[in-house]
Amino acid sequence: MNKKTAIILISIVLIASACNQRQDRTVNPESAIATETKEKPIEYQSISDRLNLLDGQIFRRNRELASLVNWTSVGGSLIDTDSNDKDVKFAVGHYIDENGNVIVTLEKLLYGALELIGFKVLDAVNVGKLNENEIFQSVLCRLNEVFDSKIVAVVIYENDKEIFDNVVRAWRIDTETGKIIEIDTERVDCEHYWYDA
Repeated sequence: MNKKTAIILISIVLIASACNQRQDRTVNPESAIATETKEKPIEYQSISDRLNLLDGQIFRRNRELASLVNWTSVGGSLIDTDSNDKDVKFAVGHYIDENGNVIVTLEKLLYGALELIGFKVLDAVNVGKLNENEIFQSVLCRLNEVFDSKIVAVVIYENDKEIFDNVVRAWRIDTETGKIIEIDTERVDCEHYWYDA
């Protein structure tokens, strides 16, 4: 199995597990992990304020975090760090709120003795609302026509194209610093996962 196929399969598993969360998706903010703040109550804070509260938070499901109570996980992907270590260490989370705002998180995977036990948020970026013809791609993006699991992007969706080359914004996931860094879109494109020629 090649690296591209493995990343696709793992991404599908992540998306399926996000979709297979409990039927009752409402969480009482009081039962979520509290994040200390001396400012406005969480439901009245700006997206930027909520993102700042995510740094360093540990969770098993995004609904456990007060800052993400009203956000839905809509996907993500694992990041290949090209290390010799067999365990994947990082993931990208993709969340959307009831108003269509999109945030992206860099998460460190936390392992117990035998299994994945949770995630630690290292960084979060407010992508904002996407236009009707835009989608967020966290898998199968390329830099200089080379697949790179550390590149994520907002692209213009065109059903008849195998490669989305009209990139609106792009970011590089820096696993060394634990940051999501916006990059120039000129040499970035993403493969259309469901393209059928």
